[in-house]
Amino acid sequence: MCFFDTVFGFEESIEKVYSNIDISKDSTGNIFMHNKILNETYSAGKFEVVGINDIPKHEDRNNGTLNIIVGGRTKPNELSPVDSLASQSIPENDGATFLAASNFNCLEFVSEYQSASEGISSYEDDITQGPYCAIAYAPGALYRNYFVEINGKRGQLENVINMLDETPLCVRGDYPSIDKKEAISLNESGFDWNNLSHYKIGSHSNLTVTTSKLNGKIIKTDMKQITHHVYAAALNFHGNVVKTPFTTEISEYLLEAEYKATILQAWDNSIRYPGRKGSNKLYLTLLGGGVFGNPMDLICGAITKNIDLIKRSGLEVYVLCFSPSIYNKVNPFLAESVKETNGKVVGL
Repeated sequence: MCFFDTVFGFEESIEKVYSNIDISKDSTGNIFMHNKILNETYSAGKFEVVGINDIPKHEDRNNGTLNIIVGGRTKPNELSPVDSLASQSIPENDGATFLAASNFNCLEFVSEYQSASEGISSYEDDITQGPYCAIAYAPGALYRNYFVEINGKRGQLENVINMLDETPLCVRGDYPSIDKKEAISLNESGFDWNNLSHYKIGSHSNLTVTTSKLNGKIIKTDMKQITHHVYAAALNFHGNVVKTPFTTEISEYLLEAEYKATILQAWDNSIRYPGRKGSNKLYLTLLGGGVFGNPMDLICGAITKNIDLIKRSGLEVYVLCFSPSIYNKVNPFLAESVKETNGKVVGL
């Protein structure tokens, strides 16, 4: 059975979603979703597209740490700390913030030709980090696909979120596209690419965890735990973006801004939703690594440029490495910062 059917009790279609799901908001902007089929109400949290200047700032708490978690050694029947679905059900992560490697519309499209009208059920078939992070809180994915308001219209069926809308980058099907000619034109445009406030993230906070994974199967939880999600994306150098010194520089600014905004948002989440075991925890994924072809030194450099912010935040920040081989690529660039913050490497 698809995760959608497991969580919501019906097979996904546009008509059934709008017929069976009601949305409401309270005075603070928190979203509530009522499922008429199961007579369940979910806290769908608060969703915003924000940049570094939009996120509340707080008094320094200090003693924040940078840590690395290495996967690949999980025992049977154990929730993996690097599995972006299962890890959100670990009791110690109640109230934690998770960064999802998403797209620039905060949906988990696998190509520029996909659209919101195809729904979210297919997320289960894409075992990469972003989709599985998203379906841990299925009502949140449902909200961003069908109900988020854009230009006065409901959902992303006609209009779409574009977290790069303050830049001159052309986004097609939620994938930025830059060919050689466009790279030259953009380089000569006079746009202030190093202004980090131009780059946005999607913040979806106060989400009840509905979905987990045990023994390789997707299951519905008891819905007693919350997490917070941040959605961010990277340039695809193996697909839509030609790799030049200029486009590499854009990627560097983009990633630095996204990691900075993510840390600020996790800090704010820890203040607004305190008292849970994981309130002060932030889990970072390596944005743009793997098939997107962003160099590991560039990704890790974007994290270490924010090391002072991590220290001031008081957060426990964990960089997730899904295998020892990825850790071996990351460690040369992060080891000094881990040591500087009295952090640790978990899982070796």
